[in-house]
Amino acid sequence: MKSPVKKFYLLLIFFIYIFMFCIPTASSTPSMKLDDFSYMAGDIIEGEELIHEFKISNTGDKTLVIEKIDTG
Repeated sequence: MKSPVKKFYLLLIFFIYIFMFCIPTASSTPSMKLDDFSYMAGDIIEGEELIHEFKISNTGDKTLVIEKIDTG
């Protein structure tokens, strides 16, 4: 095998390796989508209970795990 052809095949194998094993695909990870990112409650009377539900969807292929939520 000639040297330029051998170098070409080595580079081809290298790039195939990079694309297959080193670059993560977006479809193989969990991905979170919020329907509403914020909520404006308006005027609140002290002592009044306020409840609002945020809808979260997993648009990825893996299981989405929410470990901690902080309120603002």
